[in-house]
Amino acid sequence: MRSLLDLVTLPAALQAFGGCLVVAVTAAPLLAAQGRVEALVLYAAFSPFCHQSADRSWYLFGEPLAVCIRCLGIYCGAALGSIFLSGAASARNLPAAIAFCGGTWMLEVAGVCAIPAAVRLAAGATLGFAGMQFVAHVLAGREHARAGLLR
Repeated sequence: MRSLLDLVTLPAALQAFGGCLVVAVTAAPLLAAQGRVEALVLYAAFSPFCHQSADRSWYLFGEPLAVCIRCLGIYCGAALGSIFLSGAASARNLPAAIAFCGGTWMLEVAGVCAIPAAVRLAAGATLGFAGMQFVAHVLAGREHARAGLLR
């Protein structure tokens, strides 16, 4: 008899995870606008991963998203990366994505220049996409190795 876990494929699990992150980020302001306590839970869940500065976030229904614009890009990029899994070639783009996103962040922190919101979003999305591709590649390798051991 097959378990439920046997029926869930790696791509489907990654897609569900990426989708849930994007939904949670955008649900927080919707719930906050309605005065729902669940919004506080969502904001708190993302707080260890994002500074959540209101001036660095986009707003929905008059409330800030649960993460800043760069982190929104990371989560949206990861969700897209889970849909368009393309293997090792995309996973090799991770160092360039880290350099792009990290570079924009360092320029801002150093006070060299202000990075426009669209660029912060693109830098985050690039990192999220490449990061998800890398995670999928590593997990697929482990999955294949485990299947080989079980034979």
